[in-house]
Formats: sequence, structure tokens, C-alpha cells
Amino acid sequence: MSCLNTKSGSSGFTLLEALIALTLTALIGTAVFSVFPDALVFCRRITEQTKWNRELIRLERALRESVSDIRIPYWIEEIEITYKGDVLNVPYWRGKRDLLLNITMADGDLKIATPSDDYVFRGYVKAGYSLLKNSAGQVIGIELRVEKNDREPTLFQCAFGAIGRGVFEE
Repeated sequence: MSCLNTKSGSSGFTLLEALIALTLTALIGTAVFSVFPDALVFCRRITEQTKWNRELIRLERALRESVSDIRIPYWIEEIEITYKGDVLNVPYWRGKRDLLLNITMADGDLKIATPSDDYVFRGYVKAGYSLLKNSAGQVIGIELRVEKNDREPTLFQCAFGAIGRGVFEE
């Protein structure tokens, strides 16, 4: 009697099966790793865009809150908005003529200042202001256009919180 087992159905891989599995693993690995750098670049771009969107949301919120606090009494026909270069001053913040909303662009910083809050946004290359008017020519808000390096210009339009007589009679 022999002690050797001569059954032909033993379990395991042949050399050919192992080589095929190794080749398939290498092909799949190569495909995955060739896409990996592109995926990292894409993730960085998404992260940068998310930061930009958050900053725009912060800027819009600060601007809208500040501008909506402009309350022009109904008996005032026209207000004195001073707009020189990179500085915009709007009176009647919270209904008081002496309190100003001040928007300034200097040295790459966009600053929105009210008597109660200051907001500073850094890294802007340009800011432009204009006044929003209704069809009768009455000033009802402001428009702010900002530019930052490597970004498209962004435009914000914000209405005052309350305006003098005749504004809503159109």
C-alpha cells in the first residue's frame, strides 16, 4: 500500500490561473491609478469653489443686512448718497440721517461698515457701485459689482429696507 494520494481533483490554482488573476489585477490597478491624479485635481477645484461660494454667501448676507437697514423716512424726497471713487456712503441707516452705511474698496479689502458692524472681505481687485432706481428715477437700493483674481465678476443688487413716498405706486 502506498501512502501517496493520487487523486486528480485537488484544490488550488494552477500557474496559468494565477498569472491571469495577476494580469487582471495589474490592468485594473493601472486604470484606477491613472484616474487618481485627475480625481485629486477635481477635488481641489471643488474645495476652492466651495470656499468661494461660502465667501460670496457671507458677502451677500453682510451686504443685504446692511442695506436693508437703510430706512428713508417717507417725507424725504431725495437722499444725499456720496459716491466717490472706491467709497460709497448712504445716509439713513436705521432711519437716522447722521448714521451711514459705508462701503469702501482699498488695498484689496472690501469693507462694509455700519455704526454697529464692520465686515471685511480680502483679496478683491475691484469693486464698483451704482444706484438702483425705480421707473420714476427714485433711488431704491444699491448695486455692487466685485472682482477677485481668477474669478468672474459678481453682481449684487440690494434694496433699501424702507423708502420714501410713491415708490410702490407703479
